[in-house]
Amino acid sequence: MCRTLRVTAAKGLPVHPDRMKDHDLAARDQKRYRTDMKAFLRRLAMKDDRLTLKEHLQGIANFYRWQQKMLTVPRLPDSHTGAFTAYVSGYLRPQNTRALVESLLRTPSVGRVIVSENKPSCLKRWWTADSPRVTFLQHAEEQNCHQRFLHLMHVPSDFFLMTDDDIFLRPDQLEQLCKALKKQPSSPKGICGQRWDGTVLHSNLRSMGEVDVLNRLYVFTKNHLSSYVALSKKLSVDSSWENHGADDIILSYSGSGRPHIVDIGDCVDCTSQGQAGTAQWRGASFMKDRNAAFAKILRDHTRS
Repeated sequence: MCRTLRVTAAKGLPVHPDRMKDHDLAARDQKRYRTDMKAFLRRLAMKDDRLTLKEHLQGIANFYRWQQKMLTVPRLPDSHTGAFTAYVSGYLRPQNTRALVESLLRTPSVGRVIVSENKPSCLKRWWTADSPRVTFLQHAEEQNCHQRFLHLMHVPSDFFLMTDDDIFLRPDQLEQLCKALKKQPSSPKGICGQRWDGTVLHSNLRSMGEVDVLNRLYVFTKNHLSSYVALSKKLSVDSSWENHGADDIILSYSGSGRPHIVDIGDCVDCTSQGQAGTAQWRGASFMKDRNAAFAKILRDHTRS
């Protein structure tokens, strides 16, 4: 007889339904358990070629520990109205979407969550959101990084939080970032970034302070968004720029002065964060094109 297994939030290990307290599982719960197992298996399969198997498995365990701690925070009610609209930008990692959204729904400053899957082949939802605060964007064609900012121009919100689908923050860490922007709204804020040495952008700085470019996860205002769109037009952003991640460079020039990194403590990376074929920055010409984009901005534009 075939029996269904599920993945626990605590350790990510299969647990037989017979061992659960509720033996009369609703159809919705059965579907969720199957989705949890599917997500677990996908995480196992999506291994960064630069990681050892031990490192890969440790990374997966880190995610489930993060998820367990995150889920201990009560979800805010459907009627909650935070000042920020959060935008989850997905690309080939649908197994991460629900956990990212659940953390955002527990963040006091976040009122609305928009989920955008930028790869048409991943349009099929892995789960159905059970909160009216969540909106899905489905696209007929593959979307690029630049277009997500254009989507937000039509959203009635004064503050925005944008995150990729390969990094996990607890609600208290997200809240700390949101508060940092409201306290000092002159420039965008983030948790990691890059500095320019004259020829190359150096990545993954997580120390608090100014950087030249933010990446991965950031917060910004409606004014920054408007400046982003205006600067994109001024710099004649073309499709090659859009496809090679110059969007966060332009956003970093949308405020007064350099953007800031906020020290929110350790966060958890998805083990596929650097997987070739999934992580766009692993593309052959990504870094070269990105450095060229930044050099162009430096040449054609000065910070306000």
